[in-house]
Amino acid sequence: MNLLILLEVIAMRIKPYQKVSYFFTIVFITLIVMTLILPEQAALIGFDMGSDYGKLGLLGCIWLLLFNIVTRVFIDIPKRVNEGGSLFTRCKLKLRRFFYYILALFFVSLTLVVFILSIRLLRV
Repeated sequence: MNLLILLEVIAMRIKPYQKVSYFFTIVFITLIVMTLILPEQAALIGFDMGSDYGKLGLLGCIWLLLFNIVTRVFIDIPKRVNEGGSLFTRCKLKLRRFFYYILALFFVSLTLVVFILSIRLLRV
């Protein structure tokens, strides 16, 4: 299966969960704010500052950013070029698909980097 088709199928399947990701983004940003910006107030309400909540919030935000990139960018990939159109239309579609393919390769490599970063930060 082609990489673009695979990412489009993934984007279609996870699109209904996009609004849930906004809620988790707020939760993870709250974790980051409580551990980095407001540590004294967090200690008053019993928030343990010795734990890795800040790392968890940062990794969660990064993964949710990747999730939203998939659902926003790869949901409407142009279809393959057919022979019925004009030369300009075919060239334009091929160029758009080429840029989507480059973006897909960048996204997959970025996902691998974030996966390795997650493993290292969580010490798994």
